[in-house]
Amino acid sequence: ENEELFELVDAKKLDFAIMTKRFDTFDTTYEIVGKIKLIMVAPTSLDITDFRQVLKSDNFTEIEKWLNGQKWYSHDARIPHIKLFWLHAFNKKRPSLVPNYIIPSESEMLEMLSRNSGVAITWNCNARKYIKENKLQLLWNSYNVPEEFVYLLAAKNNNVNSFFEVISKELKLFFGNRL
Repeated sequence: ENEELFELVDAKKLDFAIMTKRFDTFDTTYEIVGKIKLIMVAPTSLDITDFRQVLKSDNFTEIEKWLNGQKWYSHDARIPHIKLFWLHAFNKKRPSLVPNYIIPSESEMLEMLSRNSGVAITWNCNARKYIKENKLQLLWNSYNVPEEFVYLLAAKNNNVNSFFEVISKELKLFFGNRL
């Protein structure tokens, strides 16, 4: 996705792109507008007392066992968020789970999760609203999962510099209030 967006901006078919990969070229300009991180969330109706105890023990076999016993939501059948989280949190390339529900829109997935039972992995910025509204709870913010920079990219000399500044400020406000 990042490469495709870069190519569109570089070819001046798009004025701006928001991406997680830095492209430093002569014909484009970028600015860091924030950081995002994958987190695990669950509805507030799910009792996570046992999980919290297992998490405190740092017993990753038991943590994974508890998680495998849950219903899983994903926005993508390829489960990229889950795989990336597993890679860093468990130092494993592949989780041993298959999502129970695949809802193609990440925001719709979070909305459905908030009204049902299960767990999901999402970007902290996408879950923030649901957590503030007490619809979802933070299940796990693993210190092993790295944050990623978010960049605003634009072509140089495209007569939209004033818009670039406005968009950059808005994005910085959005990403500034992290979990």
